[in-house]
Amino acid sequence: MREGRTSASSRLRNSSPFDTQAASSSRSGHRDALDIFTFTVDSSWSNDTFAYALCALMTSNTVSQLDIPYAGPFFLLPPCFAGNATSLIILSGYNLIISDMEMLPAGLVSLDLTLARFTDISGSLGPMDWNALFSRLNNLTTLQIGSSNLQGSLPASLPRNMVTFSVGYNELTGTIPETLFSNTSTLLTRSLSLTLDGNQLTGSIPSSLLALAYDFSTLELLRITLQSN
Repeated sequence: MREGRTSASSRLRNSSPFDTQAASSSRSGHRDALDIFTFTVDSSWSNDTFAYALCALMTSNTVSQLDIPYAGPFFLLPPCFAGNATSLIILSGYNLIISDMEMLPAGLVSLDLTLARFTDISGSLGPMDWNALFSRLNNLTTLQIGSSNLQGSLPASLPRNMVTFSVGYNELTGTIPETLFSNTSTLLTRSLSLTLDGNQLTGSIPSSLLALAYDFSTLELLRITLQSN
């Protein structure tokens, strides 16, 4: 695989945010067949600069995996991102704000958003809309959203192809649904990884999950903490 790295963070400081060449690949302003791309963000950027640089990158390159390292401030994932990231299947990033699930590329199979914030259009935090997320990203196999102040309850069930579900250290409440793995393909249960610790979950561990936990060949990782009633 070829790996690219944008130099937009260093070049945009001395140029207009609407300078296409500065906002896209450091290699050229033309479309490159790149697989893995690290998008380096400058902490001094505004949301407008971040949005333009990110969308220019995705327009000018074919990217299947995008990594957005920690930069300090939160940046709003722009509406133009999903339409320009049709080749993207792996997205990992820090401190991203998602106010609409439609901003996420529908083809994603792996989503890792540490310290993300899922808000409504007004910017307010609310219960996590798992139905909207899974309806938009119905090919997800890996979902990791840690330390993101997620609120609400766990999803009633996980997508059929999900093998890694990690939502530790959030503010999720309620019980663990008995039906959590009801849709999961039996062919995939041998590689399941489930991380729920650091939340405010109550109740008991469902029998369906205990059955997987007792079969050490089935569950690769199980981390759960339950609050006492």
